[in-house]
Amino acid sequence: EPGRDYLFVPMHFMEATVGYLVIWDCVEMLHTRNIAPIVNTLTMAMRSFFAGKKLEYLNQMLSGISMRDNLTGLCNRLGYHHLASRLFKKTHSEGGRLGVIFIDMDKMKYFNDTFGHACGDDAIRSVSAAISSNVPEEAIPVRFGGDEFMVLTPADTREAVLKIISSILNAIPQEAEKRSMPDVPGISTGFVLTDPTSNLTLNDYVEEADRLMYNDKKARKAGRG
Repeated sequence: EPGRDYLFVPMHFMEATVGYLVIWDCVEMLHTRNIAPIVNTLTMAMRSFFAGKKLEYLNQMLSGISMRDNLTGLCNRLGYHHLASRLFKKTHSEGGRLGVIFIDMDKMKYFNDTFGHACGDDAIRSVSAAISSNVPEEAIPVRFGGDEFMVLTPADTREAVLKIISSILNAIPQEAEKRSMPDVPGISTGFVLTDPTSNLTLNDYVEEADRLMYNDKKARKAGRG
């Protein structure tokens, strides 16, 4: 504008110029030499803000890493206790139902003893990949430990859960082929649906799904025998 003075002061942060402090009608400020303290104060504020955001980001990254299983990328036990418990409590309080699926791999000793532990790891990866790619986006798949997995899914009917299990079973051969597995891993499964009117805990449902999984494993072994 005519008759106004403008001063553009570059704002530096690390190696970059991140913007400009624009001051108008600044003749008096130039005489009193107050610009340098203002710029320094703003620069220090930016550094403090950046340091705080960086720390927040690193904490989030570390939290995410600590809740993930290194071999499969699925949630580990810590992720189960943190994320699955939260989803269970939220759904339970809203009167909703969840599917709890327990999965145990078959023939793990065979893979490790016959082809080596590297092949055993590939078998676990094949099953975990089949699980993660065939559960709903809101589901929480967990590597419960060793060759055991658990899925907490918003699929709230028997038919919906059975469809998920069928999709996982159908995907395992494809995942095994991607990793050039000498044989296709098998799985045993059991599942339950939560009841919002019940006082059962998430662990209670997981234990029941685990029990049903072992019944499935025994029945299939008997059938093979």
